[in-house]
Amino acid sequence: AARLEPQAAEAGVQLNIKGDDDLVINGEADQIDSAVTKLIENAIGYSKENGVVSVSASKDKDGDRAVIRVIDQGTGIAKKDRGVEQSNRTADGVGLGLAIVKHVALTHHGDVTVWSAPGQGSTFSLTLPLAQ
Repeated sequence: AARLEPQAAEAGVQLNIKGDDDLVINGEADQIDSAVTKLIENAIGYSKENGVVSVSASKDKDGDRAVIRVIDQGTGIAKKDRGVEQSNRTADGVGLGLAIVKHVALTHHGDVTVWSAPGQGSTFSLTLPLAQ
């Protein structure tokens, strides 16, 4: 997330980053990094100027999975419009980034979910098993 600070600043978006440093995941670090990067890039791209993108990592309620959440205060996405509406900062992606995130989640025995509503922003949660 820290690598994306310049991109966020250029877009007029503040990044808030917090997490549990004790989380350990077995997996391909480059792939997981790519998935998290895509989620943050999308959140920045869909955020309004002076918006905030929050990134957090914590254990799930059962304590056996890591949950990486990327929350934006952007335009939000109605279910019927997911993958359709693009802004001038996101038009090149056309949903490919989320396909990559889903692939990484599945290959690491995890999943990715989204909560979003028009005018209320979006929350993407990447859940991956913790190392045993």
